[in-house]
Amino acid sequence: MLYSHPNKGFALLSVMLLVMMASVLVAGSLKDNFIQERLSGNFHKKMNSRHTAELGVLNIREEVENMIKANPYMELDDFVEALAANTDMMSDTGLSDHSKYSSELTSVSGDVFTFKTQGSQFEGRDTLSAVFKFVPGNLVNYPSPFATGLTGCDGVVLGGSGEADSYNSKDGAYGGDNIGDAVTVSTVSDIGVITIKGGADIQGDVKATSNVIFGGSASISGNLSTNGFVDITSASSFIGGDVTALDYVDVKNTIIGGSIQSNSYITLSQVVVGGDVISSPVAGSPNDPSNIDITGETIYGGVYSKGNVFLNNAIIDYETSKLSFGVQTFGNFIQTYGRVDGGVRVVGDVSLPKWGTTISNDDLLYAGTGSFIEHTDFGLGDYHDTEENIIALFDEIEPLEEIPFDDGGEDSEVQCDPLNIDSQMSDINQDYVSNGDLFVSGSGSGDVFVIGETSAEFSVDRNSTNQGSIASLESVRATFLSLERNVIMVDNVSVKGHIKIADNSHVVWFIKGNFEMGGQSTLTIPDGSSLMIIIQGTFEVGGGGEIYTPDVGLTNPDKLPVLSIFSDYVGDGIAIQGGTEDIYAAVYAPKTDVTVTSSADFMGAILGKTVSITGSGAFHYDVYLGESVVGPDPDVSSTGKFQFLGFQYL
Repeated sequence: MLYSHPNKGFALLSVMLLVMMASVLVAGSLKDNFIQERLSGNFHKKMNSRHTAELGVLNIREEVENMIKANPYMELDDFVEALAANTDMMSDTGLSDHSKYSSELTSVSGDVFTFKTQGSQFEGRDTLSAVFKFVPGNLVNYPSPFATGLTGCDGVVLGGSGEADSYNSKDGAYGGDNIGDAVTVSTVSDIGVITIKGGADIQGDVKATSNVIFGGSASISGNLSTNGFVDITSASSFIGGDVTALDYVDVKNTIIGGSIQSNSYITLSQVVVGGDVISSPVAGSPNDPSNIDITGETIYGGVYSKGNVFLNNAIIDYETSKLSFGVQTFGNFIQTYGRVDGGVRVVGDVSLPKWGTTISNDDLLYAGTGSFIEHTDFGLGDYHDTEENIIALFDEIEPLEEIPFDDGGEDSEVQCDPLNIDSQMSDINQDYVSNGDLFVSGSGSGDVFVIGETSAEFSVDRNSTNQGSIASLESVRATFLSLERNVIMVDNVSVKGHIKIADNSHVVWFIKGNFEMGGQSTLTIPDGSSLMIIIQGTFEVGGGGEIYTPDVGLTNPDKLPVLSIFSDYVGDGIAIQGGTEDIYAAVYAPKTDVTVTSSADFMGAILGKTVSITGSGAFHYDVYLGESVVGPDPDVSSTGKFQFLGFQYL
């Protein structure tokens, strides 16, 4: 009989129990690990979903900021409309193909916008709201550089038989009732001389920061003002308004409809004056005192002088005077023949050396000595008083103030170059692309090159590209006058054929080198389109070249000049001869000498370093250009902003 140990079965059972307990523990651990893994995966998916939602908000913000950059000065209503139209930004994939986001604009409260964005990855979801505020830009445009008409910073020459006047293209074509006197011929620097010769007829004002020189039978319908002298001694002229000069006035054989005032001496010979004649030098200056010398004709106002007054066979009518007396002088008074109405008041001596010399109503009062041939009674005490008492009767006349001029400083009240053309050219050159030269052949009836906002190409090319011309152009994004624009760029341009601007296109054309039109060439800008030429070389429209532009000088509603030319060329850079058609353009060239010798009329506005218009054609300033918009002034403008206010996690 075999012996059986009682612990053998128990040991097996114990081992089995231990294995079972270990299996339970392992199974529990595996289950916990599985649960932890599931929890971790779900959390990871949720976090990725949140990151995707946040990415969607960032993408929306980026898209909106790009939208604002394209239109930095939009108003709130325009912003809301643009936002509603940009639906593509509201959904996209996330950082992986398995994640995506979708957004909706859930709330608009004035200028505050709330976007609800849901991000997802696999089964994970997370939603948040982002709140933004739109701050509209503050657009302050540069003042129109074409607001005066005809400006030569360092000088203007007007000659030939032409005229300078104004009209408003907004009211229709030039002529009839649409002819005005709103043009101002002006200079800006301290050397800015205006020379008016030949038969030039200015229907407007003349404002010179230096001297004004007349030659021929020129005339001015408005006022003439200068920081220098006025010399009208070579021929008879006509000035319809006032004459003011810081230096002397020397005039012969002329009619002046208004008054004359100078801070120096005044000499008039056979000059009719409709108002007063006043010499008002600055006290203690080299011109103090200064005399007034009048020979012949009639002064319909009065005479006021800090120096002596000499009247030779002149009539002081006093009818239109704003002065208290016909003659007031701090110096001596000498009258030969003629007549003075309104009374005479003299601080110095009086001499009436000829018979036939009249002071109406014997209205004379003086403080010095008297010398009389006919009016011996004037030597009596009734006509004599002290200097103090006589001066107390005088009008208080202030010296003329200097016309503001460009002294070269940044803070000058008046500037020749308010747009800072060097800075603008520097901006556009940063993105310059050299595309070669454009040559438009005149073979046959002429090749045709059509320019649009973003591209340009030949519509007729018989011989242009055969002679080395570029065939086509694509625009480049570049900044000019503080705006990013589509710009057609080219090195040089020679036109013997025809250039056409595409319909309903506002073209910006940057020419790095020279532009030349000749032969029977044409440049045509249709209604509804405009052309801005930015040029760094010379610009020449030769004989036979014709430019056709819309009748209205500004586009609607943007108020862009239909043809504008911006140049930084130094020297003789713009020459316009043209053909038989009137030429319309707004020219801004503060460093360039501009010459117009056309027999046809020039319409628009010109600002140049110097301007010379000597052809037989007239200059017609379009006052509508004073409303033109060239671009925002970055110093005072601010662009729109899309400000992030915070997240709301849902």
